[in-house]
Amino acid sequence: MATINYWQFPGFENIYLEDSYVLGIKAQGSVVEILIEAVLTENHPLYTPPLPGEQYCYRKMTIKFPQPQQYTLVNKMRAISGIDGSIDYGNIEEFSRNDKEYYLRGEWGEITIISRLPVLMSNYSFFK
Repeated sequence: MATINYWQFPGFENIYLEDSYVLGIKAQGSVVEILIEAVLTENHPLYTPPLPGEQYCYRKMTIKFPQPQQYTLVNKMRAISGIDGSIDYGNIEEFSRNDKEYYLRGEWGEITIISRLPVLMSNYSFFK
């Protein structure tokens, strides 16, 4: 089966993960969630013009993998401090699906997961 990139997943069409920031990962038991500061494109319904001094429109969102059957997390998370004092763990450099498996990779590490289709939640439920 061919590789399918994240922007081809329903609900992910109007975000740009390569310049978004990972703020945290929760992977335990039946929960796999990634909290991100997502870059929204102009076609996203929540898009607003960037704030002064910012290049993009950012929104906190959660990527949730419903009912994960199995996953492997290689955690390399090291905090990166922004000029404004904020902390993140880098970008999502790759997010794709090949056959039944999703694969995400970035400075923060990598995750391979078998799950139902991931959901991007704007009312993020991270760590709840």
